[in-house]
Amino acid sequence: MTESAQPDPNFSFFERLKGSLMATFRFLLLEDKLQDAETIQATLTKGRIDYELRQVNTRAGFVTALETDRFDLILAAYSMPDLDGIAALKIACDRCPDAPFIFVSASLGEELAIEALKQGATDYVLKQRLERLVPCVERALREAHERRDRQRAERMLIEQKQLLERIASGQTLDNCLSAVCGAIAQLNPRVRASFLLTDSQGRTITPDFPPSFGQGLKDAPINDLLCMGTCGEAVYRGHSVTCADIANDDRWSQDWRDLCVAHGVLACHSTPVLGTNGQPLGALMLAFDETRLPTNWEYQLAAFGVQVASLAFERDRSSLALRESEEKYRTLFESIDEGFCICELLLDENGTPIDYRFLEVNPIFEAMTGLEQATGKTARELVPNLEVEWLETYGRMVLTGESVRFEQQSIAINRWFDVNAFCIGEPQSNQFAILFTNISDRKRAEQALRESEERSQLAIQIAQLGTWRYVLATNLVELDERMREIWDEEDTVLPLSHVIERIHPDDRAQVTSAIGAALDPMSAGGYEIDYRIVWKDGTERWISANGQATFAGKGALRQAVEFLGTAVDITDRKQAEAVLQESEEQSRNILESIMDAFFAIDENWRFTYVNQTAETLVNRTSDDLVGKVFWEEFPGMNDSAFEQMHRRVMRDRVAESLIEFYSDHDRWYEVRSYPAVNGVTMYFRNVTDQIQAEVALRQTSVELERQLQRFDAIATSVPDFIYTFDRSGRFTYTNQQLLNLLQKTSAEVLGKNFFDLEYPTDLATRLQNQIQQVIETRQPLKDETSFTSAFGNHVYEYVFVPLFDANGVVEAVAGVSRDITDLKRLLQQEQAAREAAERANRIKDEFLAVLSHELRSPLNPILGWTRLLQNGKLDAARQAEALKTIERNAKLQAQLVEDLLDISRVMQGKLTLTAAPVSLAFVISAALETVRLAAEARNVGITLDLSEEIAPVFGDATRLQQIVWNLLTNAIKFSPNGGRVTVELRQLDQLAQIRVIDTGKGINSQFLPHVFEYFRQEDGSTTRKFGGLGLGLAIVRQIVEMHGGTVNAESQGENQGAIFTVQLPVIQQASPTTFELDQTSVNIENPLSNLQILVVDDDNDTREFQAFVLEQGGAKVTAVASGLEALQVLDQFIPDVLVSDVGMAEMDGYMLIQQIRSRPLDKGGQIPAIALTAYATEVDQQRAIQAGFQAHMTKPVEPEALVKAVSALHILKEPLH
Repeated sequence: MTESAQPDPNFSFFERLKGSLMATFRFLLLEDKLQDAETIQATLTKGRIDYELRQVNTRAGFVTALETDRFDLILAAYSMPDLDGIAALKIACDRCPDAPFIFVSASLGEELAIEALKQGATDYVLKQRLERLVPCVERALREAHERRDRQRAERMLIEQKQLLERIASGQTLDNCLSAVCGAIAQLNPRVRASFLLTDSQGRTITPDFPPSFGQGLKDAPINDLLCMGTCGEAVYRGHSVTCADIANDDRWSQDWRDLCVAHGVLACHSTPVLGTNGQPLGALMLAFDETRLPTNWEYQLAAFGVQVASLAFERDRSSLALRESEEKYRTLFESIDEGFCICELLLDENGTPIDYRFLEVNPIFEAMTGLEQATGKTARELVPNLEVEWLETYGRMVLTGESVRFEQQSIAINRWFDVNAFCIGEPQSNQFAILFTNISDRKRAEQALRESEERSQLAIQIAQLGTWRYVLATNLVELDERMREIWDEEDTVLPLSHVIERIHPDDRAQVTSAIGAALDPMSAGGYEIDYRIVWKDGTERWISANGQATFAGKGALRQAVEFLGTAVDITDRKQAEAVLQESEEQSRNILESIMDAFFAIDENWRFTYVNQTAETLVNRTSDDLVGKVFWEEFPGMNDSAFEQMHRRVMRDRVAESLIEFYSDHDRWYEVRSYPAVNGVTMYFRNVTDQIQAEVALRQTSVELERQLQRFDAIATSVPDFIYTFDRSGRFTYTNQQLLNLLQKTSAEVLGKNFFDLEYPTDLATRLQNQIQQVIETRQPLKDETSFTSAFGNHVYEYVFVPLFDANGVVEAVAGVSRDITDLKRLLQQEQAAREAAERANRIKDEFLAVLSHELRSPLNPILGWTRLLQNGKLDAARQAEALKTIERNAKLQAQLVEDLLDISRVMQGKLTLTAAPVSLAFVISAALETVRLAAEARNVGITLDLSEEIAPVFGDATRLQQIVWNLLTNAIKFSPNGGRVTVELRQLDQLAQIRVIDTGKGINSQFLPHVFEYFRQEDGSTTRKFGGLGLGLAIVRQIVEMHGGTVNAESQGENQGAIFTVQLPVIQQASPTTFELDQTSVNIENPLSNLQILVVDDDNDTREFQAFVLEQGGAKVTAVASGLEALQVLDQFIPDVLVSDVGMAEMDGYMLIQQIRSRPLDKGGQIPAIALTAYATEVDQQRAIQAGFQAHMTKPVEPEALVKAVSALHILKEPLH
């Protein structure tokens, strides 16, 4: 098992090509000669190609091999007993069209080679030149690989587009993932793909496997590395994992290996699918039916599959989250026990709030407000006399964006409300939500309680009651002011014993017994008694005392904790008791009837009253709390906002309220604290559901907005245009890319159709009809069109997809468009490039065939006459004729080589000019002399029409003569016997114009534009009538342009002759300038008289020829066959001139001249030297000069030229170029 990696960029292309195909290439060889087959195989092996070769030697074997196996390359002999080469090529093209086909034959002539290439052969190699086989094979595999890469990329784009359309259409996650597996199988049939998901069900997507495989995977958790092998580890590690041999990899459980092997999975590559948060969602496994590593293409397929799957997961997760959020919001909306509505603030043209509309209300809204069927209506429609304060409050909130919480009465509908209002949606939507409670009952209860307390206080004052409180824990009795008056005491707090002492002695037992009975845990704690007390001055007063003990605990733990009571003079007892009883009863009824929980707390923070709602809410009884300290029973209140508020109310006697979270109860409470006599009163209720509803509503709103933003972000991030229509074809959504294209805003597009947006009428009609077609057929539609926008005319591909509601009705149409202009252009460019390449190959093949013919043709008479001369059977006349023929054909062949060298220099940009003022009349005359014999031989007349007073041009005389010679040669060659050629020379302003006019065969109009191109001939076949390589006119054009001139050709057509016109800029001069050629004086008869010359050449014939020529010129020649022999000669004497070959074994000419130049002067270190070689390029000339030669001459060389060069070098002692 290995972690996947990309190929090393340092590998050669051929090594990377092997890696991207297979570990070993598979070749098919069609050859019936065993020895040749073994030679071919040895050549391939020597070329270090990792291959497997299958050889067949019959037609039947060839067909069977192609039908039963796959091959990367086909090699075939051209001639076999039962199958010729062209037939074998056609069979291979039919059955294995992607495999390159190369002929390897000993008898493939030029015509057959050209025909084979035209029929589809990739290349051909002669068995006599098998050194070309390996380069041909590598080139063919590389071109096939590049062609396959382009096809794969195009197919992958098509599959990706279809998958994205499937995802966008809302298909299920399983369907989308199955489609990804199918796409991978389409792109590479040798791979089966499956998905393993990390969800709680452990689902598997295995469309290309039997059900048993998917079940086997499902039974093993994906995070169990020992069970799941590469899939589990890929998920665990977060990167791709490869197992090249599952059966023998003991790092996995046997169950896993057995399951894979049983289903033909011998190797696999697993890649994790990650969510946007980086968490694993599952793994994509590519399964192979052989033990191996993945190819580069399969790595790309894995990345492709994971990328598309991630998009499907993200779309599925977003849709699910949105549905859950909507369901949660709807459940809260329907179930909360508070009124809730969503409204839209309505503004006039000046932006002033004038009303608000109810967009949606929950079921309890009507019960809370009494307003029926409010949805869609405005507040003033429902309540015409609605107070203006409501509109002002909501208008201020919407304009500022700040939430508000308030209590307010609506006199118009006779209700009090506790309101929490906040903005929702985009600011420009002017929408807000209201969460409210009808608190009319509570307000009435509060009013009644205040009135009751006022009445009770009045009754106490009227009845002259005193109150007391006995706290058992401290054994102290607290007395109020009136009680102190009744008791005749000044102290507020007295010990119980002191109180008992003040009771009349006759009544003490009765009072203590009543107190004891009241404090008895088994009693109800009631206390009521009339008794007498004795004031300090001895006065006895009858009072009626009432009290009540407060107990804590239950059962055996129950005990009194507090004893409260009142006392009154006996005279006023009945009246005061009645008033007090009525007041207490009324207060209790009010407190028990209200919906809020209620605590009464005295100034010592002890509970004095707890209503039933409070008992239920805090899960504590009144008996359990009354008399106890508030902070001790609810310790979580300490150091909280609740404590701060209550203490402020107790201190400042000002009512306050708050909503805060109480962690001990895990609830939110709304609490109102009011100052009361001897303490505070607290109204509170559980508002957790309300708060959660508000939070949920905000979260839902935020989530909805976030989902919309995410979708819009996704839609904006892709280059495609995404949009939706309603059933009438009006836009309901567009992403930013489409808005940019149309140069419009969202407000300008939404709600409009194509006609409204001023699309061309025919296009708008077509698109509207297609939308209706999708609605009617319920099927997607795909098409393409051209559209002109501000960015120009582009081609767009688009698809329309129906969107269904919950009942399966098409409620809308979604669309995706893509700019395929570049793709169309690339396809056109690729087609043009392919045609250009095919044309170039055809021209190359034709040129090579012609070159072969033109090089071989002169050799035939040369070799033939040479053999006859060697036989010595020719008379003197025939010998002279033979030598002329040999010389003529040798010069012809030399001219062909020179043309090739010139065109090579032209194409490399290395053709150089030696510029000087030149007379064009002289150039024309010189060129005419070189072609005169050819014209006379064909009986072609030449007429000169040269104007006088033609200004000279600045240029290379030799190259200018080459221009005229080429044009004259062409004119003579294509003129019939008896034809005529005219040469004109004129001056047109600052241009000199040469025109060569012939009466020959003319130029076909279709070929005329190509007449100056390299390697182009009107007739490139081997059966053509006229010889030549098609290089002369290309050289002419290049030389003319290098001189700043122009050349063009004209012809009226076949047999109408041709006119070639050359225009060159002339020299601006006031008067003619004469130039004299410096002639070096030499001995004409024996120019090399008395010169000692050392000739070095490893070719015997060449060496003897050079020695003979130089001796004929009068020189004394020493000829040697190697550089070592030359150095030995230099040790004996110093020659005047050295003539050396360059390409020699052991020590070449460059090494020789470097050795000589390292010698001192007296040892020959400065001998003038000429490099005489077949290496004829500009680079070869420069290298020779840099090595130390003074001159560079190319073979073949004319005897006169060699003699002149040696003579000049000896005289001038300067480099000759």
